[in-house]
Formats: sequence, structure tokens, C-alpha cells
Amino acid sequence: MSDKRRTGRRAGAIAAALHAALFAVAFPPIGLWPAALVALAPLAWLALRTDRPRRAAGVVWLVSAAMWLLMERWLIGVSAVGWPLLAAYLALFPAAFVWLGAHLGRLRPGSHWRVAGALAALWVGLEYLRGAVVLTGYPWFLIAHPLIDTPVAQLAEWVGVYGVSFLVALPQLILIVALIRRRRTGALLVSTASAVAVVALAAAGGLILGAVAQVRQSADEEHDKDITAIRVAVVQTNVPQSNKVAWSIEDRRRDFAQMREMTLDAAQTRAGEPSPETPDLIVWPETMFPGETLSPAAVAEIARVGLVYEDGTPATFFYDALLELQRAVGVPLLVGSIGYDGLRIGTDDNGLVFEHDGKFNSAFLLDAGAVRGERYDKMHLTPFGEVMPGISWSDRLEGWLLSLGAAGMRFDLDAGRSATVFEVPLRDVEMERPGAARVVTPICFESATPGVCRRLVFGGGQRRADLMVNLTNDGWFGSAPGKRAQALQVARWRCVELRTPMVRAANTGISAAIDPSGRVQARGPENRSEDERVAGVMRASVNLPVGGPTVYARIGDAAGWLSLLGASLVSGWAVWRGRSGRRPGAES
Repeated sequence: MSDKRRTGRRAGAIAAALHAALFAVAFPPIGLWPAALVALAPLAWLALRTDRPRRAAGVVWLVSAAMWLLMERWLIGVSAVGWPLLAAYLALFPAAFVWLGAHLGRLRPGSHWRVAGALAALWVGLEYLRGAVVLTGYPWFLIAHPLIDTPVAQLAEWVGVYGVSFLVALPQLILIVALIRRRRTGALLVSTASAVAVVALAAAGGLILGAVAQVRQSADEEHDKDITAIRVAVVQTNVPQSNKVAWSIEDRRRDFAQMREMTLDAAQTRAGEPSPETPDLIVWPETMFPGETLSPAAVAEIARVGLVYEDGTPATFFYDALLELQRAVGVPLLVGSIGYDGLRIGTDDNGLVFEHDGKFNSAFLLDAGAVRGERYDKMHLTPFGEVMPGISWSDRLEGWLLSLGAAGMRFDLDAGRSATVFEVPLRDVEMERPGAARVVTPICFESATPGVCRRLVFGGGQRRADLMVNLTNDGWFGSAPGKRAQALQVARWRCVELRTPMVRAANTGISAAIDPSGRVQARGPENRSEDERVAGVMRASVNLPVGGPTVYARIGDAAGWLSLLGASLVSGWAVWRGRSGRRPGAES
């Protein structure tokens, strides 16, 4: 007996609207995480009830697009054209879930577990497709993200965020399948008990894993007395993105003066000497260096041609001033700046000509009054923020699209290739240096990308880093509520997956220190009632892990790509069966 019943446009619109409302409120700024536990149920109900899959999917696409326009409205100030295009694109995925889910529902009815499992795999497969495959990936707004403060999140150590998404989706889908396919009261009760059991087991497993992680860290610290903590001070800047796009020399001087004062404050030196409060590392956010570059060879080339700003200030001024500042504080300084390979400056009839072998969004470590030789170049460029997937190969087409929808922006960065590790010396209270912390620096969007952080921390299957320092410029979000909180929420999942702490240095906030269980230890500048859109210094002492790779570090996003593979095979077969057995005139 078929479960399909004709659902009118009104019922479809109500189901789509209910999903959109539940999905939206689960994320910041509202952050009602229990909504994520039922947000997929309206879509599954529509998919399993409709006899017009294309129409139902179309309704879901329209309602979801409206939701995404609201949730991604921060893009208006960046690209008025890109804003509706992104919303239209993101709305395709819940629509695809309904259309493909409807075809899955047409197959021979199986157990509630089997149908719900197929639907859960379909949802996670679509999340993985959006988050890691299409257009280089947009891994925000995963159904698991709002549950970072629940015990279930600790399971990410084993299955990653996509595996937790599956566990969030499965119980609600078991219930909705049981409600639609109810034959006997007993069967419904069994399915309800099954859904509750999944939630209970996931929560219990998360609690156990979280407790084990804490015990393991404490035991490792007790066993190895040399492994203590790294003290980090973050200079949280508050530079509006409008300034970054058109940074005048006056703005640069003013902003650098403020960063200098905050850096001196962060150093906590006394009469020029370190104190017990002096940090091991001071961090500036992504691209907050107001000069042209921190690449020494490129600076030498700029000095050779005598490049100056519009007021006659040498273009090497900020480079020299930053090195002088680092010498004064005597603390290693990790700074975000543009990096160059092979910068060459020549002339032609139109003036100066700039050529290079590579231009990167980079992190530099300054110590002993010089720029260290190693440099990290961002490997995963932000789609439509730093690169146009499928378009950047054509400078003319990319330039035309930028002039149309993102005036003032330039997509001229190259992707890095090396997972650089910085060695940061550690001080103890007697001012000795017993060892060093291995630090990696995912930049901006990379903290949302599980595969990048996994490669940085556990490349080759062995721990190669003790701390992630996420340099980010969240000034892009303007005054949009909740976006900075969500960026922090997403980053916390990387700590659980890899059982590795993270320090975020964020322009406009939210800077934070996160422990290996994803808990926020410190947040925002000291002595401030707000942590967003304010400048100040955040200090944190972060315990260093000594454990080996987690299960997730070994297997990566297997839950995501296995769900995508399985859902593709089953859904493809269901669509083919539906088309081959369709009555003339019936909708597919």
C-alpha cells in the first residue's frame, strides 16, 4: 500500500516554512539548538507524502531561498548581486532532498529504520556535496553545528561533524517515517523507542568520549612534566571592511598606532624585560598588517624602486615599524599579511608594472627583530571571497563579474601548497625556555573546512601540531547579527574532531581560546562587556595536547563521502525505477 497522498500547495508551503523556521532558529543569533533535532521532519513528511515531487521541491526551493536571503544578508554590503545568487544556490539542497526523498519513498516499503537511514544518508550526502565538493565547498550551516555544546558533539572525535549530522538526522526521520507509515500502535511505539534510543546512545557515547578525553589529557600532563601550556595574547582589531577595501595612508597610520599600543599592552613587559605575565606568543588577525607585505624579498624589491604612498611615506615604513615593535616587546609575533613569491617591479610607458610568481593570503612569524623564513600560505581560498570557482581561469570574465557585483574587490590570490608548522618557544615562570609549541595557522574560512585542519594538525597520520591559531577577518560580516558567533561555533568542531586546542584572532571579533573538547576558555577582549566590533587584548593559557591521532584524524570525512556515495546510488536507482515505471502523464 502506497504512503503517497496528494499534498496541496498550501500543505507543501507550510511544511517548507516550518523547516525553514526551525532550521534558522537553531543557529545564531537565536541559537535554539533543540530545533535542529526536528528541523528535517517537515521536509521528510513532504517528501514521503507528495505525489508531485517536482512541485513539492519547487515550493521548498522558493521558501528556502527566502530563508537564505535572510540568513546571508551580510552579503548585501559585499556583493548585492552575489547575495541572491548564493541564496538561490543554497536553496537547491533542501529542494533536492525533497525531490530525491520522494523517489526513495516510492521504492518497496522497508523497515522504518531502512527508510529513515536512507533519508539520513541523503541529507548528509547533500551536506557533504555542498560543504566539500561543489564550488570548492561551503561547509556552514550543517545540521550538527548547533549541537556543539551537547554531549553528542564529542562523537566528532570518531565520526567528524558529518557523522554527527547523521546522528542528528536519524532519530527525527525514524519518527516521521513511523508516523506516516503507521500500521499498528505497537509498531509506532517501537519506532518511537528506537528514535529515543538513538538519541540516548549518542548522548551517552558523547559523554563517555568527552570524559575519556579529559582524563587522557590530565594523565598525559601528569606523565610528561615538560608539556604544560602556551600563553597567547590576541590583539583583536576593529577595522571595518570598508577600510580594508580602500585603506588610505591616514587610516593605516591610525590603525597601526592602535595595534602598536595593544601589542605593547599584550606583552606585559616591565622596564623592557619579560614578566611572569608575558605571553609566549602575540597574534594579529588575518591581513591586519597595514603595509604591502611581510615577505622580506618583496620588501627589498619595494625598497629598491623607492615605492611611496600618496603622502610620500615610504612603502616599507610599516614593515620597519613592525620589526622595531617586535624587538621592543621581545615576544614572537604572528601576523596576517599578503605574501609574495618572486615580486618584480618594473616600468613601462604607463608607469610601474608589478609581476610576481605567487601572491598569497599568509601568516608570518616575527622573532628576534626579523621575519622568520617559514611562511604559511592559505591553501583553501574562500569561494567567491578570494576566488571564483570555475571562473577565475578567465581574468576577463572574472573582472567583468567583479565590476558587476563586487566593486573594489580583487580575486588575485594564489592557493598555498604547504602545511607549514611554526615552532614557538615556550617560557616557564623562571624565564627559561624548556621547549617549543608546534603551531599551525588555518586562515579565515579554513577553520570551517574539516579536511584542511586535519591536514595541518595530523598530516601523514601523526600529530604534527599542538595548537591551531585561526587568523580571521570577520569584518566582512558588518553588523549582521549572529554571524561572528556562528564562525566561532563552526571552529569549535575542529577542536573536537582533532582533540586539539585553537586560538582565534578575529578582526571585529569574536576572538577566543577553545580547548580540545570544544569548550570556550576565553572569549573577547579583557575588560569589555562586548566581544564583537570592539578592539582590545584577549589573553589565554592553553594546555597543549600530547595524544596521538583521533579516529577522525585517521579516516577523515568518511561519514560524509560514504553518505554521498550511498545516497547517490540508491537515489539514482529510485529515480530510474520511478521513470521506467511511471504512468503516462504522471509527474517525476
